Amino acid sequence: MAIDSDTGSSQWQTIDGLASRFPDKQRAVDSIKQQLAKKGLDWERDLKSALGPEVDVVMLDLAHRSRASR
Repeated sequence: MAIDSDTGSSQWQTIDGLASRFPDKQRAVDSIKQQLAKKGLDWERDLKSALGPEVDVVMLDLAHRSRASR
């Protein structure tokens, strides 16, 4: 799965616009930032620049291999 992690992209602007309709948006953002800070991380300094414009995620279920792969 590819995730657009460019916060200036139109997809992120759309997500921000939708999230702004919820009254607890800022509380959620603050909570995430606090959890990162507890681990000594900062979104702007540590994560945003490390992610780049796209993040690819792969999930493997190695515990349930099919018979064909044995």
